[in-house]
Amino acid sequence: MRLLSALMFMLAGFAGLAHAAPPGTVEAQESFESRQRDLVALAGHLGRLHRLHQLCGDGYREGLYRVRMQQIVELEVPMGSTRLDMVAAFNSAYRDASRDYLACGVDAQTLYESEAKQALLVVERLYAPFR
Repeated sequence: MRLLSALMFMLAGFAGLAHAAPPGTVEAQESFESRQRDLVALAGHLGRLHRLHQLCGDGYREGLYRVRMQQIVELEVPMGSTRLDMVAAFNSAYRDASRDYLACGVDAQTLYESEAKQALLVVERLYAPFR
């Protein structure tokens, strides 16, 4: 559960950042596109974590990952298509986890921990330019 605490800490810090656009270069465009892909990937992880937290969360807090997702969307102000992709990824991952896991068993708990690790890696990539 320390991993989940670390993820929540990083998400809270990440959600509080405003990002400046780099100068208009090829590298800047690649960086921008990579960031957009990471935002969509993070949304998918948060959708899965939202459902798995409902099943397996120690000290369950209503809407924890959904609220984080909303905060990221509000603060990042992603382009229209990225915003739509983020919402679709969150919802799709939530539905998939709901279909695949009806209770918190060993498989659900293992996925919960794995998703937290993967989400933390994405958050660290997104946060790296601000260090």
